[in-house]
Amino acid sequence: MIKFAAASIIFYQNKDGTRFKRIVAIGLVSLLLGLIIPWVVTPGAGTTMGAQDLAEWMSLHPVVRAEFPGMFSALSLRAAVVWVSIFLALARFPLKTMLAGSFLLSIASLPPIEMLQYPQDANYLQQVLISLATAVLGLVAFRVVRKTRAWGAVLTVLATAGAMTVLFGVWRGVALLNGFGLPVNLGGGAVLYGLGALVMGISLFLSNRNERQDT
Repeated sequence: MIKFAAASIIFYQNKDGTRFKRIVAIGLVSLLLGLIIPWVVTPGAGTTMGAQDLAEWMSLHPVVRAEFPGMFSALSLRAAVVWVSIFLALARFPLKTMLAGSFLLSIASLPPIEMLQYPQDANYLQQVLISLATAVLGLVAFRVVRKTRAWGAVLTVLATAGAMTVLFGVWRGVALLNGFGLPVNLGGGAVLYGLGALVMGISLFLSNRNERQDT
């Protein structure tokens, strides 16, 4: 994992930023694939889940329901899309591209239509919060970086640290599944997401540091 992430340093050798853009694209694709591919794999297909499915399952567990802050383990998993939206902004894609990506991630995070019947359900409200945060925080990060480049490195560190907290949610999910006596393996989605976050974090941080040194 460290060797894969360290490849992001290569962009230093390319002054026009082409290689940097390629590495950022690799990191972003890794993050997006991580959101799709299963995060936990068990012999039973019903308990082979991606990040959002695992968060949904965890939100029904009494232990997670009793957590403070409320359902934090499920929240940490659902926040995976929030960090991807922020990375989109920090990667300095055109505004329309960033907005389209954040909008799609936000829509995908919305709760099912059944929320209208149970508008005070904590699980559904958490999904609405994540959907709003995905759209709003991505736009805020975009605006902040455009106005003050010095904040780019700070936001990159925060986003990378936030993305790593997603792995805490995976650990909690695996522990809860083990509590039912189920053999659980870590899926490729969690690995790809972690790698993508490291690649994006290292690349964006070094890029921002280079720009500050050049000015």
